[in-house]
Amino acid sequence: MKRLTVSLLVSSLLVLFSACDSERLTQFAEFATAGTQYVQSFHKLINQAGSVFIAADSLVLTASRNQAGPEMVSKNAAEFRANVQKSNALLKTTLEDLRLIDQQATQLGAFFESISKLTDGKAAASMTTATTGLLTSIEGLNSDVGKVKLGGAPLSTVVGGVTTIVVAHFEVKALNQELQKAAPVIDTALRLQEAAVDRIGQRMKDDLALSLDNSEATTILDPYVKNAALPATWNANRERYLRASVTIGSLDNAKSAIQMLHTAFIQLCENKQTISLGTMLGEINKMTGYAGVAEDTKKGTEQ
Repeated sequence: MKRLTVSLLVSSLLVLFSACDSERLTQFAEFATAGTQYVQSFHKLINQAGSVFIAADSLVLTASRNQAGPEMVSKNAAEFRANVQKSNALLKTTLEDLRLIDQQATQLGAFFESISKLTDGKAAASMTTATTGLLTSIEGLNSDVGKVKLGGAPLSTVVGGVTTIVVAHFEVKALNQELQKAAPVIDTALRLQEAAVDRIGQRMKDDLALSLDNSEATTILDPYVKNAALPATWNANRERYLRASVTIGSLDNAKSAIQMLHTAFIQLCENKQTISLGTMLGEINKMTGYAGVAEDTKKGTEQ
């Protein structure tokens, strides 16, 4: 009777552990979905960030040229040419930095998707090899992204120390082994992404504000007070300006999205998940909206 009781207890515990493990595996699959959507939204944000930075820099150069006047520019052509070349060089560096950060995000998304395929316990050995290869790539990118400055100190100097992640044991051997190796590398990558998004978001706010000020003056205020009929695009330009002005104040949601993704990864590894997939996806999807605002603002400066 005693043996039967012990046997039943062991069986019950195995069923319980199996159910818990199954739930965690499902959560990893959902997390991979969120990671993929983050990358898609991040691509758009990064592309538009580059356009916003270029547009703002062009406004500064144009204002300097206009203030000097054609005669002064002609007399000091070498100096003005050098100013443009210097700005071009700085922007090329910034665009390369954005490319590296975007590449890191892409590899992270691929890693999350790859590791989610290990959750069924029947993944081929090639999938484990692919996952390991992605982890190696991310580790190399961590070093490169850590050197990125984006107008401040290198990102590696502001991310803080790596979190000590104690990975709760998975019954799926391949997943368990990969996570044990991956946890510190992915933690570093996500910390760098957080720092990068913070820098990019702040610069986008500043540069969008500059572009919006110019757009307000050149496409709304100046046409309104000129002794001529208002252009047919005046109302559309005004609406674009007003909507963009309201929306750029919420760029911090992009930062919130990557913070949630980072926290969710740690919690999944440690079996302490509290962040809902819906909440995280909501923050991620808003990133696409900000990219749209950047595009609209850029169009406004070109008219």
